[in-house]
Amino acid sequence: MTQLKTIPKDVELVIFDCYDTLIHADLIEGKLKTRKGLEDLLNFLSLKKIKLAIASDSDEKSIIKDLGRLVRFFEKKYVFGDANNSFEKPDINDENFLDYLEETNIYGKNRQDFLFYEGINQISKKYKNLGKICKELGVSTKKIVFIGDTGFDKISAEKFNIDYIIVPCGTESPAYDMMDLVL
Repeated sequence: MTQLKTIPKDVELVIFDCYDTLIHADLIEGKLKTRKGLEDLLNFLSLKKIKLAIASDSDEKSIIKDLGRLVRFFEKKYVFGDANNSFEKPDINDENFLDYLEETNIYGKNRQDFLFYEGINQISKKYKNLGKICKELGVSTKKIVFIGDTGFDKISAEKFNIDYIIVPCGTESPAYDMMDLVL
């Protein structure tokens, strides 16, 4: 596993952390926003038929709510490269929401066997089960890159021998353009 600056051309799956990677807090406006260039990046990757997934320690309902219409890129039925895919945001309060969640590549704290803790100090030894995503989506770890913003994300990638990219967070976050990952 290697820390990279850009997404390799031969990658088959890109796994993203969600908060502070795809979505960041706009401190001036006081709300969550998607990162600059995110929709362009997701469309670019989908045109190349690259699978997309989210690996987060957050609640899946929050992720879907905050991603808005961009959640369509993470649906298993998504037609690659079809920017006109019809999308109807799911009602997160609907009794069928969990059925919808199974039709996505969004892995969060409610997915079984996804978050693990080792040792006594659970915070410092927490990791995301990226191997579960690899297995379920049928992609070798050698053809995957994980994009996150913290050391916790780095540990998760290293645990499964997956290349990773750490994007800027904090005050550097709003200026960072996600399309820089493919240039």
